[in-house]
Amino acid sequence: MRKTKIIFLTPGIQTGGAERQLASLAKGLTARGFEPVIISLTRPNTSGVLADFAGLHVIELDCQPRLRNIPNLFRLNRIIKDGNVDIIQGWMYGGNIFASIFGYNTGAKIYHAVRASNMDQNRYGWRIWINAKLTKLVKAVIANSYVGADFHVEKGFNALNMHVISNGIDTQLFSRDSKKGALMRQQLGIKPDEILVSYAARMDPMKAHDMVIAVARLCPEIRFVFAGAGTENLDVPDNVKALGVRRDMPALYNASDWLLSLSNYGEGFPNVIAEAMACGTPVCANDIGDSKLILGDNGHLTTENQPEKIAKQLRVLVKRRISKSDQKNLIDSIRNRFSIEMMLDNYQSLYSRHKD
Repeated sequence: MRKTKIIFLTPGIQTGGAERQLASLAKGLTARGFEPVIISLTRPNTSGVLADFAGLHVIELDCQPRLRNIPNLFRLNRIIKDGNVDIIQGWMYGGNIFASIFGYNTGAKIYHAVRASNMDQNRYGWRIWINAKLTKLVKAVIANSYVGADFHVEKGFNALNMHVISNGIDTQLFSRDSKKGALMRQQLGIKPDEILVSYAARMDPMKAHDMVIAVARLCPEIRFVFAGAGTENLDVPDNVKALGVRRDMPALYNASDWLLSLSNYGEGFPNVIAEAMACGTPVCANDIGDSKLILGDNGHLTTENQPEKIAKQLRVLVKRRISKSDQKNLIDSIRNRFSIEMMLDNYQSLYSRHKD
């Protein structure tokens, strides 16, 4: 039986939540009889490539608008036209636009995926506008959050083919492991009786590093750890360790007493919230994207946007005793609502609706 060939077009395969979700989706579909090919529209440094893409069929093409990249556009066109492709799945705005342009008149079914919500119009406005115009010509637009779906419909995306498929969390990788947590605390120099709060986010204007640094300065009795690309270059107070990119996030979540998740704008489905909860670690998050949906009845949703008020809430939260029953509720909440298998089922079901 012939496998269903699917090409994913994505702006890049560097470290990031959207990229990790793409790798998980491609691997899961492979196990279900699909033949995925991932085409990265940029060619990152080898050190920047996300390890999750190992073992997948990845083609890196530098398609940024430069004269020397024109041959790569012809190569991309040839790969798609000659590839006997069944599905072309765009991933984020750049991937969506390329999917529609290069997938036109190929006979392949074209899908778009949006991974954010209220994006900065100064930075992304033109891409959103173009993407919106193209959505009437695709089978479906897949948003990873309900807030993101509503935002994009407001910006002109076709409401009739908008679908929400929440991210999937690898609950075998992200799981409770107190031994790993204790070892991580030891490696970080965090004493067993010290409170540790983690903040996991790459350096980007949509994130809220300045806010979290301000909160940390107001809570000198609490230890903080920052993880994410570029954080190692931050000017942080003495009670903060800025680690940069980490490949051992499950251990860091297990080492933490709380995860703090704050963003300025743009979040769709903040993976870090679900990942930490899957490890039994409670989360304090602001109401951005689908954070409220992910937290459910667990954790703490803050509506504050001033460091002083968030710091006051955090001091109260870290004094709470998190029981094993509380941890189980956190873990079960993610396993029952946001597993990788559920995500794969939803993608496969959507693709099957449009079979000839």
